[in-house]
Amino acid sequence: MTAVLRGTISVVIIMLVAGFIAYVGDRVGHQVGRRRMTLFNLRPRHTSTIVAVATGMLIALLVTIIAMAASEYVQTALFRIGDLNAQMRELQTKVASLQQEVYNTRNQPRILPFGEPIWNEFLILEPSQSQEQQYDALRAFFDDTVKAANKAWLSAGLRPFPQTSADPEVQRKLHQQLDLIQPQLARAPVLLLPVASQNLFRGDEIGFEFDQYSDVRIINAHEVIASIAVSGGGPVDFPRLIALARDAAIRRGMPPPFVTFPLVNGPQAQSIAQEVAHSRGNFLVVAKAAQDTYPHSRALILDFGIESR
Repeated sequence: MTAVLRGTISVVIIMLVAGFIAYVGDRVGHQVGRRRMTLFNLRPRHTSTIVAVATGMLIALLVTIIAMAASEYVQTALFRIGDLNAQMRELQTKVASLQQEVYNTRNQPRILPFGEPIWNEFLILEPSQSQEQQYDALRAFFDDTVKAANKAWLSAGLRPFPQTSADPEVQRKLHQQLDLIQPQLARAPVLLLPVASQNLFRGDEIGFEFDQYSDVRIINAHEVIASIAVSGGGPVDFPRLIALARDAAIRRGMPPPFVTFPLVNGPQAQSIAQEVAHSRGNFLVVAKAAQDTYPHSRALILDFGIESR
């Protein structure tokens, strides 16, 4: 039930109660007048008026008492409305203060978006390593990441990450992550990439986590990974083709930060664009991997080709 509907119902109920009180008071006063009753030696007409008013007051009082007994909201509205108003003003002041604080903190460009690498290095764990060796490598990489991140991002306005791998809580989390990737490690090497664990703004404490990727070949050299249909005499939408290739690489397991800006064969793209512009018919322009691509390749390198349809 909406607030407007509840308010409308309340107004209707008040009107009905007021009408009932007026009716009862009138009928009581009328009966007193007919019987020529007197009160305090007043005239019957004045007595009937007093009785009618008193009856209405008593009925209103009775209705109020019943409403108070049935609802705490009525009690609050009658006896604590001043306290509630004071509390509301206090809360509004706090909300305004918090909103201003959020505005001051968040009305700034993000220093580091969620999922962005906080360091340009990564760690590869090998299936041939023992779990102890894997854990030692992960601990060392964690500490190196903390040092590098604190050095790189303090000048940008972030607060330093306070822990090291000597912290028991950090050790617990590192053991937990290592346990989670063991099934993945049983099949292939695993690449761990330190990325921001949330959007970081000026004044925030550095926070990061390790994204994990199976470090296997995800695209073969010269393999077509995306294509678009074009018509002769028209332009080739290479930005869309590149975006399709980037999305395909991410779906296959390439870390998104490594393919934000794929490397492309510019002269090849220009040659294909000119060929399409001076040709007739329908063609398929394809994007192909220029080399075998692994997560550790750090980049997606694209060649282009054209096929008749």
